[in-house]
Amino acid sequence: MSGPARGATPVVLLDIGGVLVPNTVPGLTARWSAELGLSEREFLTALFEGSDEQVGVGRVTEPEWWEVVRGRLGVSAATAAEIEREMTTPYPYDATLLACLRGLRERGAARTGLLSNAWPHARRLVEASGALDAVEDVVLSCEAGCAKPDPRVYALALRRVGGPEAPRAALFVDDTPANVEAARELGMRGHVHTDAESTARRIAAFVEGDGLGGEERE
Repeated sequence: MSGPARGATPVVLLDIGGVLVPNTVPGLTARWSAELGLSEREFLTALFEGSDEQVGVGRVTEPEWWEVVRGRLGVSAATAAEIEREMTTPYPYDATLLACLRGLRERGAARTGLLSNAWPHARRLVEASGALDAVEDVVLSCEAGCAKPDPRVYALALRRVGGPEAPRAALFVDDTPANVEAARELGMRGHVHTDAESTARRIAAFVEGDGLGGEERE
């Protein structure tokens, strides 16, 4: 099958961090690891090791997780708060992809949604981004209680965004190949994001069903 099932309304699901929002972690990592006298790997480990199974799925609160991070880094509360502030600062959403999603929804060409592994502050950032009118719904792992590539979070997103034809009428876009592969294993189409222009073309091709909706053509 090259695109959505005939007669079905296409469903387009996009990741947030690394797709709709540029990945800002590398710059922050370089600066803070140098500031603290750590390797970048040590800094990233302190921030994220175990987070997908804890704050990322709502098992602990974000303040509780930042206390874990502060202990790992051995820094003052003020320093930890500054790292947190920088990590949770709003960043602009990609204008090309946002316009793509908004256009699809306004024309009724597809049902659109966001699916992201995220910490609780992400909800605030999404609401401040102006993206809510471009999508049917936003599914965050911290609220869902499970994270990609867990099949349950894809199923939840399809229920909340899609229709009876999902998942075979759905395209999922992520910058992490393993997450895309998990979507494909559930019967969805998948696209590994590298840049906004190629992703927008991929989405258009899928929705139009012109033959690029099936196998990946990178």
